Amino acid sequence: MKSVIKKFFQAAWPMAAVFLFDNLVNNPLGIYDRWPSYDIPMHIFGGVVTTWCLVRFLKSLKVYTSLKPRWLRYWFLIANAGLIGILWEFYEWTFDYFFPWIGVQTSLADTIGDLLNDLLGASIFIAIMLWQVYKKSPQPVQETESTRSKPAKSRKTKK
Repeated sequence: MKSVIKKFFQAAWPMAAVFLFDNLVNNPLGIYDRWPSYDIPMHIFGGVVTTWCLVRFLKSLKVYTSLKPRWLRYWFLIANAGLIGILWEFYEWTFDYFFPWIGVQTSLADTIGDLLNDLLGASIFIAIMLWQVYKKSPQPVQETESTRSKPAKSRKTKK
């Protein structure tokens, strides 16, 4: 069990870095107040980082490739990025509940938009993964006149 927890924290440090950056830099400097639309790229980036960390964690446990077929693996990643996005929205709601003068959550539309951007970020990461798999896979060789094999000669011998 200690090994799994250790692997989780080794895989999840980028998520922790984004969380700390958001709470120690963005919020105190009032970035969201100055640029309200800054929330959109942050949630997209959060979806990318969340999915990347999840892939790192599953690969460290050597269970990433056991999810077959491949499309199921991608849906699993998107669903978990969505779940983490929901947990983040609960965090924002809790923050607003205890510190109402700060006002992190502006509306239900903001929450739904944030969740959509989290899923978009996860989808972007998966599209990049698919592109890398496609790029690494051997491309079929197109047959041309010079690459066509000639029919084999008969090996019959005359008696």
